[in-house]
Amino acid sequence: MKRYCQFAFLLLLCAPALAHATDRDSATQRATEPLPKLAFDKKGKLTNKEDLDRICRQLAMKPQTVVVFMHGWHGSAAPNDHSVVSFQNALAEVRRRSFQKSGRTLTGILLTWHAEYLPGLADYPMYYFSQGRANAVARGDGIVTAIARLSKAVDRGNREHFIVAGHSLGGRILGHVAGYHPELLRNVDLWLLANAADNAKVCQHTIDEVNNHPYRRGRLPKLVWVTSIQDWATGFAYRLANLSKAPGWEKKLRSHEVRIYKPTPTHPTYSADVDKVSDATGAYAHNLIVLKGLGNHGDVWSEPMIQVVDYYVLHQ
Repeated sequence: MKRYCQFAFLLLLCAPALAHATDRDSATQRATEPLPKLAFDKKGKLTNKEDLDRICRQLAMKPQTVVVFMHGWHGSAAPNDHSVVSFQNALAEVRRRSFQKSGRTLTGILLTWHAEYLPGLADYPMYYFSQGRANAVARGDGIVTAIARLSKAVDRGNREHFIVAGHSLGGRILGHVAGYHPELLRNVDLWLLANAADNAKVCQHTIDEVNNHPYRRGRLPKLVWVTSIQDWATGFAYRLANLSKAPGWEKKLRSHEVRIYKPTPTHPTYSADVDKVSDATGAYAHNLIVLKGLGNHGDVWSEPMIQVVDYYVLHQ
């Protein structure tokens, strides 16, 4: 109880800075089409099985690329939620650049959970409860069932992909799920954990479990942690509150350090340094720290992150 009170008070003091860096940033643009969503209760049970059945039928109708995204702490499935809006806007931009001219389809699916106990800043002292709930959601059978069914239902044809991504506590949840059910990676093209609010020891356990249940590996691994060096929330607040490091901040676990640059005449790609990521180790997971260009904690669907996703998917 003493430890809880100490760090709850600390997080409350840090609330203004955290509020700027998390999923509650004000949205600057609202996408028009609502995302299909799957919701999970506090024990990780899927609450809308009928929607999963419907989505699976739609995915089987034609070839398409699917991105499944789980939001983090304070996130929700509300249309004006920052994580939802940024995800939709990223999908819209990728469609415009790479899908519309060829008539291909890109589908986004939102995984949502009860990531908030109290409204607004009053929720910060509830951090440990939210973290505990995230753990419970990961232990439930809802997410593994949903991802297994979605990945088998989607018609990927010869050029489409199935991508799973989680941010912050959503990254924690999906990291745990991958550790509990490493077989899921066999039918996924990329499992991305962005600025994951998780323990480095758990990250190591997940990597060990995946290595013990290897999938058919391409040139690059499918399981990837990506953490921004500017992520104050996991680099400072998480470490102080949990007395442990998040995956991207544990140097012993880092597989690569990369920098992401804006396009220039000599380097026309946005992520000029990502192509230095090694494919020679044979590892089934990467843990990247991005030293430049990724943004802060909430910039999970920034242009550089889109380029990271493209790189890992296209170089399989």
